[in-house]
Amino acid sequence: MKHILVVTAIIFSFAQLTEAKVKSRVHGGSKATYAMFPYLVYLRRNGWNKPSWLPSLIHYVPVISDWFMTPFHCGGVIINKRFVLTAAHCIIGDAKSEVKRLEVVAGTNKLKHPDSPNVQAYAVESIAVHTVPGHLYLGGDIALIKIKNYFDFSRFDVARAKLPPANYKVSENTRVTIGGWGITEKDNEPLHLHYLNMQVANIKLCHSSWKTYVQGEYPIVSKVLNFDKIIDQETMMCVTADEGQGVCNGDSGSGAVTSDGIVLGIVSFGATPCGNSDVVPDVMTYVPHYVHWIRQQMLAMLPQVMSST
Repeated sequence: MKHILVVTAIIFSFAQLTEAKVKSRVHGGSKATYAMFPYLVYLRRNGWNKPSWLPSLIHYVPVISDWFMTPFHCGGVIINKRFVLTAAHCIIGDAKSEVKRLEVVAGTNKLKHPDSPNVQAYAVESIAVHTVPGHLYLGGDIALIKIKNYFDFSRFDVARAKLPPANYKVSENTRVTIGGWGITEKDNEPLHLHYLNMQVANIKLCHSSWKTYVQGEYPIVSKVLNFDKIIDQETMMCVTADEGQGVCNGDSGSGAVTSDGIVLGIVSFGATPCGNSDVVPDVMTYVPHYVHWIRQQMLAMLPQVMSST
């Protein structure tokens, strides 16, 4: 399937697993059928090719310029008729400016869908980004997007995922499904939604796995890192799958959802090459920890929605 962009530069640099650990089927996901995950959306940019806050010379660096010119940006999860959860690192620069640059696309399992009557694109009205994320660590990697109009829940291809109880404690081995439009083992620019069934890992073992890996591969970098912040046991959730499976670049912001429709995690980061979650688990923002924050933001942004959440 696919894997997450590790926004923190240090984490991204030490998240390079060796090719010897990767099988031919790197990500191991399956193609989603139409309306299979009606709560999943994707974020796309409205032609924001050259962000003004970047030095002009950087616009000519191929990797950076190509990234900003790509319409597809991140995934998201509908949780209300006006609100979508995504990752904080999917919101680039100032949140108020991002309102003009992003739109939410629902009702599709494809990235390109010319003339399709089913696809709905929604303008963004406001964005709330959690205040915790820092430069070296990804704690608090969660954001809330409010659209200008309403999702049409009378359609079978658009629905919401349910928020968990606040501070709900997920059990180890709980099964979750993650869907996204990120890189697959066969395609660096997939046009189709893929999904992968994963299970919640023991958070302490996840912490230990990341610490062991970083210390072994990047001993100098590891000396300046606080591993309790890289894998925070209160605010993060780790997931694993079989060898050759995992999330990947472009899956950021998508949800880890249970079989009964509860969103427990938001895709945050993981190791690359993708498909090594059995070695170093993929890391999600743990939604139950942020339920109070989510509801506070929804109340501040649109008080009347709370009665229907």
